[in-house]
Amino acid sequence: MSTLLITQRSTGRQAKTSIQHGELTVGRDETNHIVLAFPEIEDHHCEIRYTPQGCLVRDYDSSGGTFIGEERIRGESSWPLDKDLRVGNCVLRLLEEKAPTVDPAIGRYKAKIREALVDHPEVKRLIHTGAGDTELGNSLRRLIREAAAGVARPAGLTESALVKEMVDEILGLGPLEDLMRDETVQEIMVNRWDQILVERIRGRRPDGLTAMYDALGLYLESAERDDGRTILVIFTDGGDTRSTLRFSDAMTLIRASDVTVYAVGFLEHQRIRDRSLPKIQLTQLATESGGQAFFPLSMKEIDEAYDKILAQIRAQYSLGYVSSNLRQDGRWRKVDIKVRRPDLKDLRIQTRKGYFAPYRP
Repeated sequence: MSTLLITQRSTGRQAKTSIQHGELTVGRDETNHIVLAFPEIEDHHCEIRYTPQGCLVRDYDSSGGTFIGEERIRGESSWPLDKDLRVGNCVLRLLEEKAPTVDPAIGRYKAKIREALVDHPEVKRLIHTGAGDTELGNSLRRLIREAAAGVARPAGLTESALVKEMVDEILGLGPLEDLMRDETVQEIMVNRWDQILVERIRGRRPDGLTAMYDALGLYLESAERDDGRTILVIFTDGGDTRSTLRFSDAMTLIRASDVTVYAVGFLEHQRIRDRSLPKIQLTQLATESGGQAFFPLSMKEIDEAYDKILAQIRAQYSLGYVSSNLRQDGRWRKVDIKVRRPDLKDLRIQTRKGYFAPYRP
């Protein structure tokens, strides 16, 4: 993942957004991946294709043009990362983030230690008896040290670091131990052992701040690698207050994903006048994905909401079709499903609202 820095030339205001490899549309319309709501930018202005080999930019025949440096591009052009991309009064700059390098020798070293642990009778006993993470972790630390004593350790890897990493990996926690001790961490969401989403309060006392859209964006990014049906249930006690992602960004991510979102908004502690916007936004996020939003008034109704979600998940069907529109233009395509049988006219269908078409230059 890399960061795209967007600067408004007239004011100098800047914003950053995380992007990953793939095709990103840019324009004023909210269906774009990157929404730049300025008059001189067209609804669908241009597209960025970000790959490990480099970046390509394609102008959608915009009247104001798309520029790399001072040169206006025609059609598709390579985007050297030492030059800025200009769209209307906005300048885009890609900030590459280098992934940390991992010494292959360390991977091989840890693999040997894992092999020694797999068939160890004490590990089998602890798992069979249902030992808790604390007991299992203490035993693993001792057994890892014993196994490591007979294998030459690679340079740059301390014994304490080895033991901590391997215990975290084996228990499926990832680096949770340090996060749980960090008083600035308010919420931790674990998608898998190597995907941990952290909601920090940045040294402030808990005061109802929520970065829900940022957490949603991180989850949807990780969910792209999952096979099969993916369901996300969001429980929140208020609207988003400080995400770097905007609501329109979250809606675009939902549309581009295959995740079905259910939202449970327990808003009773908020003032009545502050409940309308969170209700509208949570409802839009859920219904756009084919899910539903619930707004319980009590703890009992929260349980009822989860029961309804579970019932809907069990009753879902997957339908597919081949579009007659063969254009690969990357545009948003609305899908409307209707029941034609007269005796089922009162049946309400809950489905995704559409999809992004593939794009090929």
